[in-house]
Amino acid sequence: MKYLFPCKPNRIWHGEFLDRLDDDEGWVAEVKKNGWRCLPMRTTNLDPNPLTLWTRHHTVVSDALPALRSALANILPDNTLLDGELIDKRTKDVKGLLYLFDVIWYNGKLVTGLPLVERRKILDDIVGDEVGKGNIIIPKWHYTNKKELYEQALKDGDEGIVIKKLDSPYITGLTSCPQHPQWLKLKARGK
Repeated sequence: MKYLFPCKPNRIWHGEFLDRLDDDEGWVAEVKKNGWRCLPMRTTNLDPNPLTLWTRHHTVVSDALPALRSALANILPDNTLLDGELIDKRTKDVKGLLYLFDVIWYNGKLVTGLPLVERRKILDDIVGDEVGKGNIIIPKWHYTNKKELYEQALKDGDEGIVIKKLDSPYITGLTSCPQHPQWLKLKARGK
């Protein structure tokens, strides 16, 4: 199992394209949180440090985060890499909430080629009862009224929304993925 760089969603603006996706149930929207990309990876118990939190740029998150690390150690199967956002007021001293939204490796198997909807089922199975216990959350999917969700996200202090195609694979790379516009972000202007 190796680390794979997550590509960034393509940015879109208000307009006709968003109008077409607003109630298209082949696409789902999630709230975009304000944080740092965080990819928790668990190797095997034979490894002296089986749990590592990576940034998008493949550097180690060195903050202690004991409650979060304990929760992840309890739920992550061996040889699993997830994708998410480390959030909570974006200051070094208070982060510790992980907003998980995808799976890259699961039990030693690369699952990036599976459709998003299947990867989400795997993520739900991994996280299970840990959701809502204070350290780990999974975004709710919104199939309709995406523009309304965007407006509410901004009112709540979030960055905006990400709209994802349900049958999309997980694309890796250091940049945005213009050749695969299946993850789209809509943020407030100027952010």
